[in-house]
Amino acid sequence: MYKIGGVDALELDDKGEIKNVDNILNSAREEYPSCFGKAAPFVVSKTDGPNQNVANQKEQANTAFRSLFGKE
Repeated sequence: MYKIGGVDALELDDKGEIKNVDNILNSAREEYPSCFGKAAPFVVSKTDGPNQNVANQKEQANTAFRSLFGKE
């Protein structure tokens, strides 16, 4: 907000929504691309013990469910 002039620079319509929000965001993305970088992927990890490679655990879980329900 600071980089685009702060809250005072925004105009609101009669519904209380920001006017020209798409234009404001596109302009800010062009002028300040580092503020709109790609987000890092969400990673779930253990907090106790050594980290493990879980790349194939999804398939292992699916196989276990299939066998549980007799769908091997």
